[in-house]
Amino acid sequence: MSWQDTLQDASFKGVRFDVLRESTSHGRDHADHEYPFIDGADVHDLGRKARNIRLTAIFWGEDYDTRLQNFLAVLDKAGAGELIHPVYGSIPKAQLIECQVSHDAEQPDYCTVELVFLESSTGTAAQAVVKPAQWGDALFNTLDELQGKATALYDAAMSPVQKTKRLLTKGKAALSTMLNTLTIMRSGVKGVFTDSADYLAFPARYVNDLRAVLELRTLATSTILDKQHRQRTGNSAGVMYGDTLVQFTPQGASTPGEPLLRLTGSKPALNGSQSPIQDPTPILSAWTSDCGVLDQVITLPSALINRNITAAVPIPEAAKLADVTDVATLHTTVAAMRATEILTDILTDEAASILTPEHIEQMTNQVRRYIQAALDLNRDTYREFTVHVSDDPEGRGLLWPGVNEQLKSVALGVQILAEQEISRHPPLIIRTVAQDANLHLLAHAWYGDYRRAAELLRLNPRLTDPNAIKAGDKLNAYSQ
Repeated sequence: MSWQDTLQDASFKGVRFDVLRESTSHGRDHADHEYPFIDGADVHDLGRKARNIRLTAIFWGEDYDTRLQNFLAVLDKAGAGELIHPVYGSIPKAQLIECQVSHDAEQPDYCTVELVFLESSTGTAAQAVVKPAQWGDALFNTLDELQGKATALYDAAMSPVQKTKRLLTKGKAALSTMLNTLTIMRSGVKGVFTDSADYLAFPARYVNDLRAVLELRTLATSTILDKQHRQRTGNSAGVMYGDTLVQFTPQGASTPGEPLLRLTGSKPALNGSQSPIQDPTPILSAWTSDCGVLDQVITLPSALINRNITAAVPIPEAAKLADVTDVATLHTTVAAMRATEILTDILTDEAASILTPEHIEQMTNQVRRYIQAALDLNRDTYREFTVHVSDDPEGRGLLWPGVNEQLKSVALGVQILAEQEISRHPPLIIRTVAQDANLHLLAHAWYGDYRRAAELLRLNPRLTDPNAIKAGDKLNAYSQ
């Protein structure tokens, strides 16, 4: 069967054209190993290169110019597309790399277009695109493992104190610090935690209670995003922890969540949903608020020992900072975990699209600072037990490296998630305004869409007047 019996109508990205001639070629990559004074070479085949497809398209007739311009407009669009080859049929991903239009004075109403395509395919399954939500799930799994290891380390650190807690000032200082921390942090939480719990005998219970109250005190960002809390039961009146219903009512508020409504500047709609967030300011304000709570819990042990704040539970007079080092180390690790959870909620939410790369970078750096502080404090607190690991029956010298390795995994996951979110946007560049305009005119001139004026305003927060932009001004803008 001849090719003329199976000839197909050529087209690219759905636009048909006539073909005068075609040629297809491909080569193979290879590695050559040559040696002095030896003829020849050892050649290793590294695989076939992309097929090079050359087509000569023709346009003629009185309306050829219109059809030519429509065809060139399609060629100007970025990205690969389906090419219907007249002989070989469909090539799903063909990338145009060269186009040459030729006219001849002796052939009016006629032109040729030389096209060069490369087949954009490796012949293997493409690497799966990992969505931000999947990275978020992986991060939460890593955090669960981190909590288990941090709890085991804290339990081992408190073990010597448990046995002689009534005789050692360290035990009394640690216990009063833990009780004061929960009392202060849950000042706006309506509910009952295990006040009578002996946190020296059951250190893991303190870790769980601290995590619970800290999550309730850092709901500002989750409320802005209108996300369901991971442990929320569906009852908007509170959160269930075991058999206890707990509500978050910050100081100065008459109802739960009142300050958060003031922060958002609007109330939820009647159907319980909120309108899409168009301004990153509420998210950034909520993030700052939550980070303030995390900073407070990190500094509470030292502030209590130094009597910088009033303690509800008396602190022993002889207590010193060294007595609460284990508690302070735990607080720093828990704060790093909570900061990671908050950032993950933000970056896996649709609202992340309104954040600029600078915003994402700032928040990611803040989380990594929390993680770095936890790494440093864990190392400084427990490194000595690694040197004398055989003399430590609790095994602290064997437990703390696992906690730090898990913290490093969390830091890497945060960085990957942030990089992935930033890469969803086109590259951020600096554009020079050609003539006096406003943001709507610039959005239309640069992107063909005046509605992206709000995007330009977000990228240029220091812009004083968006309606009076002068020629020569430089603005941050996406490349496309």
